[in-house]
Amino acid sequence: MPTLKFSFAGIISTVVVGLLITSCDPPPAVRFTDEALITGQASPILIQPDTTVVNLEDYVLNVAAIDSVSLPSGLSLTRNQVEVKVFGTMTSKIGTMNVWNHGQAYGIPLQKVNKTNVRFTYRGIATEVKTKGEFNAWNANSSIFTKAGDQFELSLWLTPGNYQYLFVIDGKEVRDPAAKDSMDNGMGKYNSLLRIPRPDPAKVVQVISKSFTPSTITVALTHPAKEVTVYWKNFLLEGKFLQQTDQELTITIPAQAKEEDRSFIRVWAANDEGISNDVLIPLQKGEVVQNASQLTRQDKEAQVLYFMMIDRFQNGNPTNDEPVKDPTILPKANYYGGDIAGVTQKLKDGYFQKLGINTLWLSPISQNPKGAYGKYKDPATTFSGYHGYWPVSLQQIDYRFGTKAELEELLAEAHKQNINVILDYVAHHVHKEHPLVKLKPEWFTPLYLPDGTINTERWDDQRLTTWFDVFMPTLDLRKPEVVGPMTDSAMYWLEKYELDGFRHDASKHIDLLFWRELSKKVKSKVKRPIYQIGETYGSRELVNSYVNTGMLDAQFDFNVYDDAVNAFARNEVPFTRITNS
Repeated sequence: MPTLKFSFAGIISTVVVGLLITSCDPPPAVRFTDEALITGQASPILIQPDTTVVNLEDYVLNVAAIDSVSLPSGLSLTRNQVEVKVFGTMTSKIGTMNVWNHGQAYGIPLQKVNKTNVRFTYRGIATEVKTKGEFNAWNANSSIFTKAGDQFELSLWLTPGNYQYLFVIDGKEVRDPAAKDSMDNGMGKYNSLLRIPRPDPAKVVQVISKSFTPSTITVALTHPAKEVTVYWKNFLLEGKFLQQTDQELTITIPAQAKEEDRSFIRVWAANDEGISNDVLIPLQKGEVVQNASQLTRQDKEAQVLYFMMIDRFQNGNPTNDEPVKDPTILPKANYYGGDIAGVTQKLKDGYFQKLGINTLWLSPISQNPKGAYGKYKDPATTFSGYHGYWPVSLQQIDYRFGTKAELEELLAEAHKQNINVILDYVAHHVHKEHPLVKLKPEWFTPLYLPDGTINTERWDDQRLTTWFDVFMPTLDLRKPEVVGPMTDSAMYWLEKYELDGFRHDASKHIDLLFWRELSKKVKSKVKRPIYQIGETYGSRELVNSYVNTGMLDAQFDFNVYDDAVNAFARNEVPFTRITNS
């Protein structure tokens, strides 16, 4: 058999197939009692140096079905109905938290976080000293120094990596006088740079898919692995399922996998230097997927997204064109006429198939206001709601974009071509013309803060309450009484239409309560695969905090994007900036 190689797009997991190897041993006679306690693949839990809090509802819809929870050596726990607190020091770098139901263990991967205690100091005359940077999502109010003798001090636990940061001395941003390194921030100024050495990638064990037979998979190990964890679905494979040498690991595929149209093998390894990459191997009826033609639009990991702002894409129905009649809006800030019918036209033309696209991401289509709002100085203009991000209704399709029948036609045509459609959904705010603003004013955050300052564009220090503009009230999604109906509004689109998921706007400005509630409703009420991807500008830890089995499937990595833009567009920025991102 020739060696075949392909990779899933959008997920850092590798799917590689290769030459047959011989194996005479039958699969172990083990049968897993699969009551699907965990919906989807359990995402890894990062075990912190002090205490790690695990929300069990992120993994198990019915937590009452959990009989017990067990942890690897070195760790202990306390548990209430929905929350586990993990204490102690994990003696291994990787491991498994088992949740038990009727004698069957369901495994949740664990990874020990390697953190360093970093001490910042400032010697100088000041009343208040703070720091803001990539390590705290640029929120200075979360990192305030204490006065100790003749200096100010702050200690933070940080993972290995490079961090840009600044001090804030009595409200003024300055570089750290004690910092040895600085870095161009891409906007004409420099930030201080903290470097915490990462594991040496040349010494960390890497897992590389190598070969397979109808009943086994062999992966190569670039260095001897002291630890390995392998899962089929959410079941830890041990004992006779694994045969390991210094150079490779052979995994016996459970015979039970033949009963599943699609299931996955996942592999991690670790040595003294660090934790390997993860390898995701798709199975079809228990055999390794060999060809991309075997993938369907339901394979979340294989999505290739195409984003379009509907108004600017294709005008398929000129009869619904209606630019805002306001002379303060320049033509480029007004409606162009693109609509849902235009997207369907291009689908039927084969445009997206020729590009190799299998997922369309539509800009918001809910009703927006008819007037002009906002201001831009140069060139002077106001704006229409052509972009769709100013909803005055959470369920009505904007007539300038189309009708229910046109959206249903688009979805039917896309699905006929094995193409997903995900909708850009705005949960964070509404436009001031939305009826809720008058009906439920207590559902919104105040425009002015207690100190009298206006709470607009306070992206970091007022992350969950800030307004984007004075005509865009922010929903207070920290309140359960607001989260309930707002998640119901999002569910409307999935229950009314055969949409395949959401791209969520402004994810970092929405409390985790909303994402947990929405994902719980999706899993319990929608019986088809749903993909949710978010938008978060901020630290890597902040971006990661929204991604797990019970919240979002993925987030866009704007940190890598910003580093890539600087490396590609500016001669003085080296490509190592992307490597170190």
